[in-house]
Amino acid sequence: MNDMRKWIMNRFWKPCAVRGWLAGCIALSLALAAAPAPAAQAAEAAAPSFSLEAPIQPATAGGTVVVRLRGAGLQRLFALEATVTYDDEWLRLDAVRGTVEGFAGTAPGGGDGTAKAFLTMLGNDEVSGDAALLELRFTALDVRSGTIALTTIRTEDADGNRAVVEADATVRVNVRAAGNGPDSPPANDEAGEPPGLAKNRPPSDASGAAVYELDAAAFEAAVASSRDTTDGERKIVVDMDASTEGASALLVDGGALARAAASAPEATLSLRLGDDLSYELPLALFAGTEDGEVEIRIEPSMPPSVDGVRFLAPPYAFRITVASEDGVRTIRDFGDRFAVRAFRLPSGVDGSSAAGATIDEATGRPTFVPTALRETEDGTVAELRRNGNSVYAIVRIEREPFADLDGHWAQRDIEALASKLLVSGRTDDRFAPDESIRRSEWAALLVRGLGLVPVDNALSYEDTREDAWYAESVAAAQAAGLIEGFPDGRFLPDEPVTREQMAATLVRARSLIGAMESHDAAAYADLLSAYADATSIGGWAKPSVAAAVQAGWLQGMGDGTMSPRQPTTRAQAALALHRMLTSSGWMN
Repeated sequence: MNDMRKWIMNRFWKPCAVRGWLAGCIALSLALAAAPAPAAQAAEAAAPSFSLEAPIQPATAGGTVVVRLRGAGLQRLFALEATVTYDDEWLRLDAVRGTVEGFAGTAPGGGDGTAKAFLTMLGNDEVSGDAALLELRFTALDVRSGTIALTTIRTEDADGNRAVVEADATVRVNVRAAGNGPDSPPANDEAGEPPGLAKNRPPSDASGAAVYELDAAAFEAAVASSRDTTDGERKIVVDMDASTEGASALLVDGGALARAAASAPEATLSLRLGDDLSYELPLALFAGTEDGEVEIRIEPSMPPSVDGVRFLAPPYAFRITVASEDGVRTIRDFGDRFAVRAFRLPSGVDGSSAAGATIDEATGRPTFVPTALRETEDGTVAELRRNGNSVYAIVRIEREPFADLDGHWAQRDIEALASKLLVSGRTDDRFAPDESIRRSEWAALLVRGLGLVPVDNALSYEDTREDAWYAESVAAAQAAGLIEGFPDGRFLPDEPVTREQMAATLVRARSLIGAMESHDAAAYADLLSAYADATSIGGWAKPSVAAAVQAGWLQGMGDGTMSPRQPTTRAQAALALHRMLTSSGWMN
């Protein structure tokens, strides 16, 4: 052990010196205390990437600033040495800790603009995948903006392979004036609040909710500094207390949110309750909130139990309200903006059978939400995307297979999609895979596949009824621009969907959730020339059919034709929609 300690001291505690305006220098090191000294440097391994992020801080003189170091694409990381530079007349480093399970850290002070951190990994011998590695806590000494820079990373994996990464990552922090001096203890630490929250208020109601108030100036500074992120993603992260058993609510000045929506509509606000639950909202959603106070609330829900539905991750209700002089309004429908709710699945849960769902609070009935599973070092994370608020959960559906799918070419795929709640049968035991899908059914499947919230719009087609089973779905599809009627004012809900009509609506759906790759007319003609009946594709549909073929959503028939005006079967429609959602990253 003493030899190992000496090796660590020699290898990772070498002093570094940076002079000029960047006067502070931190050597951040991770090493396994019980491992043998590494062998000579081996073949060069693929370099991971590293970045810095600053959760929302009070950013007041004398307050605390927290910066996290994250790694992506880590491969059996054994040790890490990072150089971070900052102006030590502006910030003072107080502590460094490891944020990967099993790590602990200390930060002995130097007092000369140089600080070092040594971290030892206990009980683990490597880190792989994406992970937050370190957390640096500073005290703000001066009222101004500044940059913390990550310049160089030296890594060593469990096999002794070493690499040097020129990180070139920065995070910008704005420090504003405050009533307390720089030697006063940070208000957040006194209150025991998690980093990133300006104030922990008493419970706001009888439910005992943990209520936090976000500092408006710090939030707007964070939005401005998010332009400096190296990966182009603009995300403002707020960490909330994950130990609260009841509701957690964040109060934000509506004016600050509205200004952020105008200046950075592409940015997102991410609320994180520990490592198990997060809620990511597009800032553009808050345009028009300037006259009120916004409350974003996440709370456990207890819907009735339903036979055949098992919760893999507990249900939570997500709600947004705006309180102003005119009263309190609830934001339920996000229009063409989609929020992401991420649930971490418990250890040992098979993610392949997991389905993301909204849960009806009155009946407990689950409804499909597009869900993508992502593997991390700490387990499987399910990301649910939807353009509205409700109760959300991860469930497993126990059901009997469809009797008419035995031996069908699409049996396996359709049964899997039914277990995910994306498709349903014409009856409980009959899917009817080779029957044509009706226009009303296709509208309902599209709306379900994108997780669109119901709308109250009246149907404008003369041949549709307000009390029909498909009324809400057709209204939502029409409002989203997914479907169109015919020139004579009819929708023809019971008519089959042709293959070229399906292609056109799939392209519209993909455009709603993300940009579609475009091609010129020559490229379209070249893509379609492989099909013997390419000339029978309607001129209006050729770009969509070509795009769907190029993306792999639509395939030709066995005889080498596209059959664009042939009715689409229910099996073909289900698989084409699934391919579109999968290629968009909305499903697996």
